[in-house]
Amino acid sequence: MKIVPYPERQKRIREELRAAWEEARKTPEDPGLRETYTSLPRAPIQLVGLQMEKVANHGGILRIAEAYRLEHVLLEREADDVYDLSGERGSTAWQSFEFGEPADHLRNLRNKGYQVVALHLSRESQNIATFNWQTPTAIVFGEEKYGVRPEILELCHHTVAIPLYGMTTSLNVGQAVAIATQYAMQAHFEAHPDFHPARNNSKRILGIPADNPEENSAD
Repeated sequence: MKIVPYPERQKRIREELRAAWEEARKTPEDPGLRETYTSLPRAPIQLVGLQMEKVANHGGILRIAEAYRLEHVLLEREADDVYDLSGERGSTAWQSFEFGEPADHLRNLRNKGYQVVALHLSRESQNIATFNWQTPTAIVFGEEKYGVRPEILELCHHTVAIPLYGMTTSLNVGQAVAIATQYAMQAHFEAHPDFHPARNNSKRILGIPADNPEENSAD
């Protein structure tokens, strides 16, 4: 295997990000999608992230939220006020998000009837796969090593955890958030089958007719 020098690796990353951003701006297989996207309903699911130390997770989490067309993302400011959105791959142009105070935000969501679920390993945690997901919901997550802080756990209705079958003791925060989002999203789709993906390729995967089947027959 060939070792790639750090400067070259960074150059490749910048080029890939630029290419991904340009690709994210295109919707050639879905004419009119850019013009109508903002009017599409969003899944009533919010992501609330605490300080994570590994700020590279910020961009990836926003990318997950936009891929599922979630309602909103709130990220707590890191202690050194540093953030990293490099992994967002163009999603910030479409995804609602902010850096703010999680406790006040969760209290507000609770008052609005949101089910607040902490992604956290404890004796009280339920299996994420068998948990009774309902929407609207807020998924709360924290640092990979310690999970969700006690004072924030007090604002959560439930805690869920992902069973691991290997020797590793945890997943990357972004990976865990993606798994939790999939379960919450599946529950919402089953309760609201009229909630459709934006792109025609994803619609076909779910057996939903494309908006412009004649224009997309070759995709």
